[in-house]
Amino acid sequence: MRGERMAELRAAFAGLSGADETSTGKFARFYRGERLTVVRFGGRVLEERTVTVRGDADLRTLDQLVADGGYDDATAVWTALDRGYRIATAAVRDEPAHPVAIVLMTDGENNAGITYEEFLRRHDSLGSDAKAVPTFPVHFGEADAAALKRAAAATGGRMVDAGLSSLSDAFKEIRGCH
Repeated sequence: MRGERMAELRAAFAGLSGADETSTGKFARFYRGERLTVVRFGGRVLEERTVTVRGDADLRTLDQLVADGGYDDATAVWTALDRGYRIATAAVRDEPAHPVAIVLMTDGENNAGITYEEFLRRHDSLGSDAKAVPTFPVHFGEADAAALKRAAAATGGRMVDAGLSSLSDAFKEIRGCH
């Protein structure tokens, strides 16, 4: 992800971090105590970082994590989602009463890493803790909408199409504002 798309992703995260002063922006922003894990990926998982929002410094950390970029030309969608489910499953086990969801953001088609079928096999092997975690894929750019819809259906989530509005609106929709 580069150029205008990266700028839009950065703007969406800035909005979630408090820069969006609209009524829906205020409602959708990250809240104190919220724990977020960002898994950056290209042709493989490039970085993983978990941040618990306690104040502005944590919001700046999230913004910087997204802004750093450093993505490559390959896209390992299913490898990244598999990693996300391993993290989410551990979170469900640690705090079963706390809601956990995955937002999958990609602007490309899977062309590296594991296949969708392998992702499903691994997801099924994680058991009931993984089944409690929905995926909300965000369709953006050249991402394969049909594949993202299949992933959402298989995990109890739904795809949100950022091409119909903006990334900021897509994230607000996922967070219950639209």
